[in-house]
Amino acid sequence: MSNINFFRILQSGGGESTVTFPDQSQDTFRITYTWTQGDGGNDLDTLTGIAPGTGTSYDGTLNAGSSNFTGFKTSTYGGKLFSVGPGNFASGNYFLAWAGDNTSGAGVEDILVNQDYMISQNSALTEFEIQLYSRWYTTIGTGGIDIAVELWTGGTWSDEGTYFENSGGTLQDTISFSLNCLKGTGYGNGLDFSQASSTTYKYMGKLIFESNGSGYVSVNLTQ
Repeated sequence: MSNINFFRILQSGGGESTVTFPDQSQDTFRITYTWTQGDGGNDLDTLTGIAPGTGTSYDGTLNAGSSNFTGFKTSTYGGKLFSVGPGNFASGNYFLAWAGDNTSGAGVEDILVNQDYMISQNSALTEFEIQLYSRWYTTIGTGGIDIAVELWTGGTWSDEGTYFENSGGTLQDTISFSLNCLKGTGYGNGLDFSQASSTTYKYMGKLIFESNGSGYVSVNLTQ
């Protein structure tokens, strides 16, 4: 039976909120960004990647092209990036995989973090950091977004277009937050934070996991 931890946060101040988790024999994390019709906005774009300085060969870069961050990018920066790692989702030899671009007024975008494979390919590392960013492409409403980090063991994953489904596996835990993103519209300057804040993506939070399976989720409480 899985645990569900849901946190609805009034973002009147700043700082971060953190939830820890023990090793639950998970092998994969599913990160889900969800927004509802008439609430958050229309067409949320997400960028998710391995934090710079983590120490893998596929660490992200905080630049206009958002290098090695999965998600939507304009053609100037090579277009959509569906996976990061030695292989793609279909091969199973990926570190991160993005299901696809949801351009609707309500929907979901999913990312898989292939925990066990990342650890096996980076035996010298003891800690891994995954960073989460978002920005509205078309219109901004209240900015409300729900972000969930699920811990899964086993099963077979399938790509359903903008989300992933697991068949035969076990959901061990869910850590969820309700947050705000008031940045948009368009792609802007991606993750180039030397540019004006209004033109870049918002940092939503991070997933940290250790090589022993424990870790924490920390989210950004600023508007």
